[in-house]
Amino acid sequence: MSADTYGKGVKKANKELSARRVDKIIELISLCKPTGEIVRVCSSEWGVSTRQAETYLQKARGVIRERFDQMDRKDWVASALEKLEKVATMSIESRQHSNAIGALGLSAKLLQITGREN
Repeated sequence: MSADTYGKGVKKANKELSARRVDKIIELISLCKPTGEIVRVCSSEWGVSTRQAETYLQKARGVIRERFDQMDRKDWVASALEKLEKVATMSIESRQHSNAIGALGLSAKLLQITGREN
């Protein structure tokens, strides 16, 4: 049985293969896939046990935490605002105005300029 990119059929994953699997799980997390679905993907597509899938998930979450721990808060806010601006622009162009309003609302929250003082 030949191995694919993520090592289906491999008895024991080496560091490189494990890293690819963790990267794939990070991608799935970024696509808002639920934990149960991520574990199922690992088990069915890579042939790993549920316990091993949960270990990969834990490693992926650790990598994500590490990335954000190293990022300055101002840099993160600037990056998020840039993405929200792009979402608002694309939403207006596609006539999805409620999405544009939502993106602008989130931007206001990030900038802490929400609400009225009565």
